[in-house]
Amino acid sequence: MRWAALRPSGFELRLAGALVLAAFGLARPAAAVDVTQHTRRAAIDVAAPGLVAVAVPPELFRASRADGGLADVRIVGPDGAEVPWLLRDEPPAEPASELPATLLDPVVLADGSARAVLDLGAGERRHNEVQLELDGDDFLRRCRVESSDDRAAWGALAEGVVYRTNAGELPSEHAAVAYPTSAARYLRVTVAAAAGEDPVRVAGGAARLLPSAAADPVTMVPLAMVRREEDARERRTLLVLDAGGEGLPLAAVVVDTPALRFSRRVAVSATSRDDLWHPVGGGVLFRSGTSAGLRLPAPTARRYLRLAIANGDDAPLAITAVRGEHRRRQLVLATTAAGRHTLLVGCAGLRAPSYDLAAVLSREGATAIATAILQPLEANPVADRAAAAAAPRPWTERHRAAIGLALALLLAALTVWAVRALRRGGADL
Repeated sequence: MRWAALRPSGFELRLAGALVLAAFGLARPAAAVDVTQHTRRAAIDVAAPGLVAVAVPPELFRASRADGGLADVRIVGPDGAEVPWLLRDEPPAEPASELPATLLDPVVLADGSARAVLDLGAGERRHNEVQLELDGDDFLRRCRVESSDDRAAWGALAEGVVYRTNAGELPSEHAAVAYPTSAARYLRVTVAAAAGEDPVRVAGGAARLLPSAAADPVTMVPLAMVRREEDARERRTLLVLDAGGEGLPLAAVVVDTPALRFSRRVAVSATSRDDLWHPVGGGVLFRSGTSAGLRLPAPTARRYLRLAIANGDDAPLAITAVRGEHRRRQLVLATTAAGRHTLLVGCAGLRAPSYDLAAVLSREGATAIATAILQPLEANPVADRAAAAAAPRPWTERHRAAIGLALALLLAALTVWAVRALRRGGADL
């Protein structure tokens, strides 16, 4: 048999190469995270594989190039593989509980106020807030809550204010009244009348036991007052606030004022550049007697906020401080190995990852989750080196050979000129 007959043809070689490459692609793991694209990184030391929760510091939100959702975060395990994660609110130390209620005797009284009784049922119960379902549009009413165990003798629990408003461009509603912790079975709710307006009927509700303020996972962030303007024509105060940076998600703003009796509708808007404002929330600021509402829902991750406070014919409110309410959050990681994990952040234009983790945890219910600590963020040296390598070199670096040749030719020409000049000088002598 001749050797030439055994030699593979060009087609056979190309086919074999294609098969090898295909086999390599099938054996290869999924594409690894491109660590050169993220400008910041932080270490997470995991003690054992499994589910691990990591507290998210404000600095991580501000380092992210995504709008409050950490879409550009990627986590790499000790073996270099991508680790699935999800973002969730930090659970309170004392979880809230809710007691459903049966609505009894909803009536409108002769003076135009509306009243109803909520039956929380027999058995052990503790509650400190009632969340109401109210019928009505654009209202602001006082609300009284009383308690009883037999529906014969009633005792006052608290008075508050409920409202539904379209202040600004977004609707806002507050239909909850807090009170000292009670174990009573019945709650009687009375929504006061307003002259010339329809009654605000009670359509339902539920009682809740909220965690103490110390157990609520909330951080208050000071907001710097950038400027205050009094708009006499619109009869409103414009207050511009600075959260100190972009990306930190706020749930609400809380206003501090020494004023004792007031009720002002407020629209809250936000922007990243202090010029193009977008509505994000609002509501009613009020204080009357022992009840007060100084919190305005305003979910946003933008740096600047603006409060537009409607004064009507009253004097503008004195405002001493404004704080942002940031609900603390966690990253929950599904780790497969112990050891050092690396969190990467700071990559513009990266879409949010899609993992199975959220769906799996929603089906599993209560699951044991360990904790780990996110180390301080630092510059990602791999990204710095990649950026330096990708940066265009100076013109002199890119044409070193040509410049060297030109200088050599110039030097040779100068040498020839100098020799000829010396010769002419010698001849003259």
